[in-house]
Amino acid sequence: SAQIGGVARELSDGGLRCRVRVATAARAAARDAATLRGACDVLVITPGRLERLLGDGTVSLRAATDVVLDEVDGLALADGGAALAPLRDLEARFVFVTATLPRTLEKTLRAEFPGLEVLKGPGLHRAPPGLDVRLVDCTPDASGESPDPTFSRKARALLTALGAGAPARALVFCNTIEGCRRAENALRRADRRGRARRVLAFHSALAPDKRRAAEDLFRGASRDAPVVLVCTDRAARGADFGGEAVDVVVLFDWPRDPNE
Repeated sequence: SAQIGGVARELSDGGLRCRVRVATAARAAARDAATLRGACDVLVITPGRLERLLGDGTVSLRAATDVVLDEVDGLALADGGAALAPLRDLEARFVFVTATLPRTLEKTLRAEFPGLEVLKGPGLHRAPPGLDVRLVDCTPDASGESPDPTFSRKARALLTALGAGAPARALVFCNTIEGCRRAENALRRADRRGRARRVLAFHSALAPDKRRAAEDLFRGASRDAPVVLVCTDRAARGADFGGEAVDVVVLFDWPRDPNE
């Protein structure tokens, strides 16, 4: 949301004069309420904050003419499409953006929004040239090597991936906050003095200021001071790394569905 709000403000400064407001759970609701007093031309907001501000009357969408939903694949299929509920009765033009379009999603959107027109851009999401993709089999054997042999093998594979080529910045994705904590602890135990790399967490259980601090440290990483960011997929969406290159991405947990 902050990134999109920043782009909208740049467009406004460039001549497309408009009043831009951003509201997310990263700030106190009272602060957002104060910011949103009066009208605005562009409101960039997360679903949870929109539901709250609509509920207490801070925000009204009656005058909205255009509604853009980014990552609608996650919004429409999560919690029975609860994020779409406040929008169903709006007399507005809707634009849905998604990197994946499962049949269930298309069926849901067509039912909710008759007359939906689908525009596809084949090849928009392509692997960059030179990308090295490796699948590592962490299936345990019957040796009883540890109480949780699958995790032990995944942890060893993670350390191997991080040790190859001395990456300055590495992202490690886990499906859950608990998974993040276990992966983070495994990395810290393997390097108790923190000489090999700095390990940081990035998930919704952390306070917003701690997540922002982790982003800043990740952006400032180098081969002499490498940083590993252990995060959940949902928390890392929209994270701003300032255009800095990420050397290694590890899916510590296999994604639970194609949308991830």
